[in-house]
Amino acid sequence: MFVSDMDIAMITQDVWRAFIGLEVDGPVPTAEFGRDDHPSCGASIEIDGAWRGRVVLDCSPVLAGAAAAQVYGVSPESVDGQMMGELMAELANQIGGNLKSLLPQGCQLSLPNPIIGRSDFQRRGLDAVPTDGDPANERHFVSFERDGHRFDVAILGHS
Repeated sequence: MFVSDMDIAMITQDVWRAFIGLEVDGPVPTAEFGRDDHPSCGASIEIDGAWRGRVVLDCSPVLAGAAAAQVYGVSPESVDGQMMGELMAELANQIGGNLKSLLPQGCQLSLPNPIIGRSDFQRRGLDAVPTDGDPANERHFVSFERDGHRFDVAILGHS
């Protein structure tokens, strides 16, 4: 893989700080990414070219709401699902774009796809990626926390 967990952690923390104006602690111990029953929101973005894979974000709705409130300058109670989805899509775009700079030349990003709700996340998430030991299929999972709420980033290679 062309990126490390520390690369992912630094990029993610820099994006949260610069774009949202909030700090996230991390990396923190990683739970089973996208596998519990809590409601979730996030986004995914595909990378294609010399390296192929996906960046998947998973965030607690409380943290996504607080981040959206910060970005949109509204109270947390005023944040709706569309605002959280747009924010998660932009985070995926920014994190993916920064990670792309560490990948071989010629990689392109797709448009980000917001993921709201557990069932949608599972449909688009981790189950579709093989785990055959091929370095092109390598997975990275890095978790962050703010005020007791999680934000996870997965980088999922596929051939």
